[in-house]
Amino acid sequence: GKLEIDTVVGNAGRTESVTYYAPVAQTFIVDGRAYPDGFFLSSIDLWFQTKDTTQPVTIQIRPAIEGRPSADLILPFATVTKAAEDVIASTTFDINKNTNFKFDTPIYLPPNEYAVVVLCMSTDARLYISTVGQFRLGVEEPDRIREQPYLGELFLSQNARSWIGE
Repeated sequence: GKLEIDTVVGNAGRTESVTYYAPVAQTFIVDGRAYPDGFFLSSIDLWFQTKDTTQPVTIQIRPAIEGRPSADLILPFATVTKAAEDVIASTTFDINKNTNFKFDTPIYLPPNEYAVVVLCMSTDARLYISTVGQFRLGVEEPDRIREQPYLGELFLSQNARSWIGE
């Protein structure tokens, strides 16, 4: 569904009104045992099944609050927008047909939980996701996903503020 929110953009503290359609988010953990000093995130790859022909796609890194993406906080410099023509989509999954979202500067992530939020003003943009019990895509031999491959959870939203785990 359609939604309208106010969002803080980057580090400038500027607020602008934006309309998004059903954003998605994936949480992930920077494990303090494996990365006691945290790490720098320079880019994220996403695989799209379909895309809108005119609407851009935006990603944001947000802190997770009690396991859910923050409704209001976006890490400084952690927003990247790709024009529709720069989003690569393939109706047949191909590991080489990813869209790389590169941050202007690497984002420092100290040990904590975060979320990658994907926003688009269209319902035509669709991501490939992995679901336990479904077949893996892009492998020669059919193989089911038997376990959660990464720490974190997939969330859906209709307002980019309230998130429902999938």
